[in-house]
Amino acid sequence: MSFTDPDQTRKPPPIISILMPVFNGEAYLHKTINSILSQTFQSFELLCINDCSTDGSLSVVNFYKNKDDRVKVFTTYRNLGIVPKVINFIIPNIRGEFFVYASQDDLFSEDWLEKMLNRAVETDSDAVIPDLVFYSEDESGNINNNKNLIGVNGDRDIVISNRDGVILSLDWTIPGNAMWRVWIIRKFPMETFGMYADEYSVRVWFLNCNKIAFCDGVFYYRIDNPNAISKKFSPKLFDYPYNCYMLYGFLTKNGFNEDVCRKQIENAIDSLYAMKELLISSGGAIANEFILDADSRLFQCFMALKNARFHPESMSRYKIFIRFQLLRFFGYHVFSMVCRGLTFIHQPGLLVRKHKGCREKVDEEAALRR
Repeated sequence: MSFTDPDQTRKPPPIISILMPVFNGEAYLHKTINSILSQTFQSFELLCINDCSTDGSLSVVNFYKNKDDRVKVFTTYRNLGIVPKVINFIIPNIRGEFFVYASQDDLFSEDWLEKMLNRAVETDSDAVIPDLVFYSEDESGNINNNKNLIGVNGDRDIVISNRDGVILSLDWTIPGNAMWRVWIIRKFPMETFGMYADEYSVRVWFLNCNKIAFCDGVFYYRIDNPNAISKKFSPKLFDYPYNCYMLYGFLTKNGFNEDVCRKQIENAIDSLYAMKELLISSGGAIANEFILDADSRLFQCFMALKNARFHPESMSRYKIFIRFQLLRFFGYHVFSMVCRGLTFIHQPGLLVRKHKGCREKVDEEAALRR
């Protein structure tokens, strides 16, 4: 009698796991998945995490699952709503030695995985960042290159330290769309405190790397998808000030330079005022439910700043000093009244530009999509 040992026929685990949250992405999924399946490096798994889509997204990913056994499909138990929660959901199912994030509407050069892996082996780095190209498509499907982030100011040969990685990511001199060793996400799952918690988590991951390297594989980051979560005007956008506050706490706790830390708390104060003014100036243009949800997110930041252990004398601008003192010594009602007064001083266009400025910072983050 003979038998086949199942361990001998079982495929070895993939080297790279690609994590792709999916929510109502039917319009772009075919192009994205085809771009992944065309990779020159073949030892990967594509984990599609369907966050309870209501369009045909699940049918699309199941089509590819039936076509290629490297494609795995998972569905969350309910709509989790933000990328960090979706990513944490899939962690137990990651089998690769490395992992990388892909949005449901991005594209990739054919050597994207190969170049990142080769560079990781060559440099023994825990994270490898490919070139990032912000792109859009014209009516004929041609790619328009809008902006590039290449290495550190164009230098791909450089290998940087963990702390340099954190600092360079604060203004997105380097993006977060890296390939990471999988132990990092197992040890440090994503924070889930809000829409921008993925950006915070990227900085945690950078800090825990031994080295960070770069390569010339290309991650094409789509900027013309009107349905992308970062493009929709939703209450989740009002998590931005709290994210800045959380970054301030992270940087302070880990002993970063005072100027670096101060900039984040000033960003939190500036964006808190700007977004509160934006809510007030909207008048009846926004539904009451939207305003209550957004305002609760701003209130969370207000209370965090009110209780922050920070020396306002070190702030770089007098306006910020005054605004911080108001937060410290008065309640949310007084803060709201001040912002209401400011809406009569500022032109509505200025408020829109302030909000747009907050979003532009976020749109340069390509690794973990919200």
